[in-house]
Amino acid sequence: MCYTMKRINFSQNRGTFISRFVIVFAIVVLILFMIGTIKEYVKRTKIDKEAEELKKELANLRMDKNNFLQSLDEYKNDFYVEQEAREKFNLKKPGEEMVIIPTPEIIQNNKGQNQSNENIKETNNLKAWWRYFFDQAS
Repeated sequence: MCYTMKRINFSQNRGTFISRFVIVFAIVVLILFMIGTIKEYVKRTKIDKEAEELKKELANLRMDKNNFLQSLDEYKNDFYVEQEAREKFNLKKPGEEMVIIPTPEIIQNNKGQNQSNENIKETNNLKAWWRYFFDQAS
């Protein structure tokens, strides 16, 4: 009788051990799956965020492209070309007359140039060079 009792206890212990092992193994596998799932969720969230940023950047670039194309149309316009030629190169159309209205700064500059031109005419070349290098007051 003792012998059979020991066998029964051993088989009960063995069954308990196997069931505990299966439970621990299932928990470990479950934890590994959860870790993998969490990593994939973090990656997907990061990729979604990057995709949103790229969509915003694409929208900004499209808007910049449209603005650029509109400005190109303005540059091709004859009115713009004519205006730039007038302002930057002081050009005029045939038959037009230009009127320059002097400002106080232009008047002052012209007076200074006229006085310096008169001084240069009165002195000879050697004196002009002497004043240029050594006479800083004038």
